[in-house]
Amino acid sequence: MTASEAHSGLIAPHPYERQVLANVGNRYVVFGSKVRMHGPRLLGPDDVRARFTERVGDETDFPPERLIRSIQIKDAEVCHEFSEGPPASNLRIVFPDSVVVTAAVSVGTRDFKGTELERCWKELFELSRGPGPQHEVWNFNVERLRLSILYFDGNVPHHCDLDPLYVWEFNDDGSVFDRTDLDMRLDDWQQRIAAIYAQAEAWGAREGLTADRSRTILMSEDLMQKFAIPDRELAILDLSRGESPVMSIVPAGLWVIGSNGRIDIITHERSAILLDTSRDISITRWVYIIRGERREARPWDETAFRDLIGVEVHA
Repeated sequence: MTASEAHSGLIAPHPYERQVLANVGNRYVVFGSKVRMHGPRLLGPDDVRARFTERVGDETDFPPERLIRSIQIKDAEVCHEFSEGPPASNLRIVFPDSVVVTAAVSVGTRDFKGTELERCWKELFELSRGPGPQHEVWNFNVERLRLSILYFDGNVPHHCDLDPLYVWEFNDDGSVFDRTDLDMRLDDWQQRIAAIYAQAEAWGAREGLTADRSRTILMSEDLMQKFAIPDRELAILDLSRGESPVMSIVPAGLWVIGSNGRIDIITHERSAILLDTSRDISITRWVYIIRGERREARPWDETAFRDLIGVEVHA
């Protein structure tokens, strides 16, 4: 809080109480606090004032000015103006009751570190001692989808990290592609994995094998990170004969070129790759390929399972 604001009794909303909308590459992201979200409704596609029709090839490599000029803040007026200062700024934000905040915005693929961070704190401290609007330093980490806001309240430094609350893209026809579509794909993926496991457990039981799903693997694919979807923990199926491990079935990835998901099968003698080759999400068509063998993919069935665990298969 500056001296003039303290006198008037008017202060800007805390960064954790704001919703900040910005274009990041080909995506639109609403940054805010999951705990202290401001207002009953998130900003969304209908709130975007200007859409970017040109797409970028790299989500982390685009002109910073593109992001800065796209910034909108719920219940505030944002002016995109450059001032060499002091303080240097490229945003002037007017909140209700005419409370003004200026901000210097940086766009990059990392957080502030070392001497860079020290310089920001030193400049902010000097500004906090004088008259004028509150000044903030913003850093958009476009790789980790995080907005960090630095400012001083009196002599106290504050560092607030805002998370991605909502992420979407506009399709060519104007429709919206967001995490809802991806969540449905992930739920379906987990169901298909569970079906493969149930099938293998039944086949294994007929061969005297016991099943265990206590081990897990973390699913964190690029598309999940792009739309700020939390990692998912997936079970691994281990089949054993007594104390001796026989087969492990491990989810390898959902978004695989040429298939609708991949699962790896590991045994002592051989390893195989399971691929769902169906183009229809409502249908599964699993085939397998033995690693190191130059043979075409074959249907995944009980005969293939028994062959991999070393049970003699009669023609």
